[in-house]
Amino acid sequence: MRPPYYGVILVLAAGCTKGAGDASKDPTVATLRLSVAPRPTQPSNARLLEREGSGSARYLGFDAQPAGPYRPGDAVELRHYFEVEHAFRGEYQVFVDGRSASGAEALSGDHPPVLGRVPTSRWQKGEIWADPHKVRIPKDVQGSSIELFVGLSAQDQRLTVETTPGKSDGQDRIRAGRLLLSGGGAADDLPSTQISRTREPPKPDGILDEPAWDKAPVLTFSDTMGRGIETRFPTKLRLLYDDENLYVAFESVDADISCPYEKRDDPIYDHETVELFLMPKVRAPDTGPYVELQASPKGIIFDASFTGRRQGMDKTFDAAQVVGTQLDGTLNNHDDQDRGWVSEWVVPWKSLRFVDAPPKAGDEWRMNAFRIEKHRVDGELRGEYTAWSPPRVGDFHNIERFGRVTFGAEEATP
Repeated sequence: MRPPYYGVILVLAAGCTKGAGDASKDPTVATLRLSVAPRPTQPSNARLLEREGSGSARYLGFDAQPAGPYRPGDAVELRHYFEVEHAFRGEYQVFVDGRSASGAEALSGDHPPVLGRVPTSRWQKGEIWADPHKVRIPKDVQGSSIELFVGLSAQDQRLTVETTPGKSDGQDRIRAGRLLLSGGGAADDLPSTQISRTREPPKPDGILDEPAWDKAPVLTFSDTMGRGIETRFPTKLRLLYDDENLYVAFESVDADISCPYEKRDDPIYDHETVELFLMPKVRAPDTGPYVELQASPKGIIFDASFTGRRQGMDKTFDAAQVVGTQLDGTLNNHDDQDRGWVSEWVVPWKSLRFVDAPPKAGDEWRMNAFRIEKHRVDGELRGEYTAWSPPRVGDFHNIERFGRVTFGAEEATP
């Protein structure tokens, strides 16, 4: 005799087998549902979380075939990997945005997942899906690489991204990795310098009379937008290091030295200041967490740390820098008779966030430096903004444009 609930059992069984489901007999789909976690060449461990629903997945990274570097016009197959933690309620597209070093859009690879045959609403807990698609390197691409940002979205709403500092852009896009380029595009024009080692630690008094400063390379600044216009108020920067500290010396030409601020972490970046951005233990073109150090002509200090481009700003961070300032002129007199000012710093390695040990000879980090100068023209306050590595956009935090610094093994020679 057939039990009265027999039909219900059949319905439930049918529902349970639907998942990845009706497409499971497709041999192509079968190869894309992996039984073993992959080891992608560009790994990630970011989580993607549904905003309306409890679904979540880990983005494990991607592979690219053929292997780079790529030339403009090349076709590339990307294969992304997703491990399902909890089944999704919604159906989402995979979005893939490629950006050049300037931040300009370089390619777009938005597409339905798994060749459009298995929507995210059919992904089941524990499944690992390979998601292949093709993109083409633009013929007019500029730079040495394209950074890929990846995630899931529906109707322009992105799933929430949780990942380690610097591995997302703060807008729920995973910083997945890079496609390296060769030929056709402009060469990497990031500036580079070497920080000389010193056996004679300078005193942070604003008087650059120690012989070590005479041996340090001199970095000069130019217009932040990269327009090649003449700089009215030049700046020089010198850097030295030893096992204890980083030593910094800014020399700034200034006809009207001024600073309206009084307290630590006041917004001196709104007026006259010199700035140093350090991205420890990161080699270009990669990016990561960084610190921002500033000092005004009055010796007011501002410091903050960031987990990514303008992400995770922490003004409670204290770099413990000691700043000495010397003015060749008067402060806040506005007579246009001043000549300039020197800001000399000692920054202990042990106090720098994201630094767990002093740098060694040969280590390469990323860095940028800026100067904001304010002057009056016909009674109106104007600004001149200069940089060691011009960001070429109106944002000093364009970390893609941070230059390269290598720590030297020996003292520099005069």
